[in-house]
Amino acid sequence: MKRLILVSILALSLMFSLGAQASVKNFPNRPVEGLVAWAAGGGGTKAPARLVSLLDRHGPGQPDLLLAAQVLPATCVSDLVKRLAGRVDWRGTAHLAMAIGFTSSSTGLEDLASLAATPTGWGDVYLLRALEAMRRPEGLDLLIYIHGRTRHEFVRRQAVRSAGGFSSEKAIQFCTSQLDSKDGTAVAQALESLVRLRCPKSELAALGKKFADSDDLRTRVNGLLASTSPS
Repeated sequence: MKRLILVSILALSLMFSLGAQASVKNFPNRPVEGLVAWAAGGGGTKAPARLVSLLDRHGPGQPDLLLAAQVLPATCVSDLVKRLAGRVDWRGTAHLAMAIGFTSSSTGLEDLASLAATPTGWGDVYLLRALEAMRRPEGLDLLIYIHGRTRHEFVRRQAVRSAGGFSSEKAIQFCTSQLDSKDGTAVAQALESLVRLRCPKSELAALGKKFADSDDLRTRVNGLLASTSPS
């Protein structure tokens, strides 16, 4: 969650910095700088429909333009996602996921699900971070879906990491199930997430002891921590 907020703050800082140097007149000669500067300078707030139209038209081909979506109101972000779902690469998915998280829209979970319908690798990581930041219990189902359909081990590990942000028995069950993984890094992440989830002390200690002698260093360390001083 902290990382998602930090990325959003840095992105907006860049947008406002560009806003002092350029304007929509630069678009399309300098599309990213021109459009982002216009949006950050107030254009996105004054004419959100125009911004949505521009991003719909040019976003798939130049996904970095979608950085400007973060200045849109929630309803416009949702409209933009409906238009672009399935048409953007991982960068476009990442920018839209950050925009959804930034607006805290009531339709945010539905919008993330629309983007998740198309696997995008790194884009999926941003979807997972947005889900974790929302902390909506029903978002865990989407997280588990992304974990199950991805072909990338890194994305799976990030799903287990993000599951640590959900305070529910279902999240504990999900993370516990990952302890059967043959990937030592995934097991280590599952143990770490179980600590974050405040898994019952006796259960966590018992789980940790199983991995206290693991050949994987991170798994061994997390197992020892979980078995000796669980939170």
